[in-house]
Amino acid sequence: MTSTTSSAPTTSTPASNPLASRRAAGAVTTMFAVNGLLMGGNGGALPSLREKLAIDDTSIAVMLFCAGLAGIISMQVGGRLADAVGARKVTLTALPLLVAAAVIIALAPTFTVALIGMIVLGLAMYTYAGWTYRKATRVGP
Repeated sequence: MTSTTSSAPTTSTPASNPLASRRAAGAVTTMFAVNGLLMGGNGGALPSLREKLAIDDTSIAVMLFCAGLAGIISMQVGGRLADAVGARKVTLTALPLLVAAAVIIALAPTFTVALIGMIVLGLAMYTYAGWTYRKATRVGP
């Protein structure tokens, strides 16, 4: 006969897991709010950016594609970075990059500069999303 052992799931308390505290939950909520505001503002600004730079719809599609591709890459790295150096450091590094990307896009004089801004936006925005996804889908300790 085979013996199977079942262990009850363990729950984390704020004392044993700093990511389970109210402060951490507030920080994650704030970051998601900032993320949503920046992404929504970016999407809403695309028509005026198209007019300002005199670019066509294909160029806008290229910018969005590059931002998404950068996001996919950074999600893969972000979770691992958070495990290695801590979620707080990753998030506090990504936040200034988000702001810089928004400024680059807003002040872009050419399509190339706007494209670089979109790539930075994708990299920064999904770096900390990667660790959030990893923590939410992790099974076990």
